[in-house]
Amino acid sequence: MIEIPRASTRWAILASCTSALGCSFLHTSDVRLNQLGYLPNASKIAIVATSENTPLDWQVVDAAGGVLAKGSTVVKGPDAESGDEVQWADFSSLTRPGKDYRLIVDGEESFHFAVDARVYQPLKTAAFNYFYQNRSGTPIEIPWA
Repeated sequence: MIEIPRASTRWAILASCTSALGCSFLHTSDVRLNQLGYLPNASKIAIVATSENTPLDWQVVDAAGGVLAKGSTVVKGPDAESGDEVQWADFSSLTRPGKDYRLIVDGEESFHFAVDARVYQPLKTAAFNYFYQNRSGTPIEIPWA
């Protein structure tokens, strides 16, 4: 018979595995943007969940911490879908291609993102691969598995 650990033990195991892997289920950034990335000349707008009712300063930094763009958010108020109080950070002026960029708004940091003309190129292959892997009733051939 297999003994199942108590709930507190299971949470301790999950927490230790999470910290060992360097990821967190406990915090999601309040700076929300397209983590895949942006085309250089496309609009680039991030949503910032905050209860502040005045514009906040933001800056885009590269992997070395160099500031690439900066500005102030625009207060938008409550989001119709989520009910969150939000502000928009429009960093469309950033057209320099690169990766590992981060948007920092009022000390809160976004996940990494890229600016590149080929940022969406892998999506076609990824989509075809997903649908190929999830077929029903057809064998999956090794070269495409």
